[in-house]
Amino acid sequence: MIIATFYEASTCVTLCTSLVGVYENIRQKVFDPISQYKCRSCKSKRLKIVNDETTEDGIAKKLFLQCEECEEITEIVFEENDTSKSQYIKGIEQE
Repeated sequence: MIIATFYEASTCVTLCTSLVGVYENIRQKVFDPISQYKCRSCKSKRLKIVNDETTEDGIAKKLFLQCEECEEITEIVFEENDTSKSQYIKGIEQE
């Protein structure tokens, strides 16, 4: 029979906690629609959605992101991939 010491058990719990933290961080970045954008002026990633434009089906065509640091507004326009299915492939920053 193998008995783990307190140090080994503590290390195992710490590693499991770290693994869960990494997983949560990856999920947040994948499912956060604005995590890939940053402010053009100050390069901050602290952006919030202040407005949007949608189609009559409720699908977003544009997002307006405001920087929480310098309050610059960034416009993101989504390109349509296939008009019959209304799937979008990426958002492009407008200058």
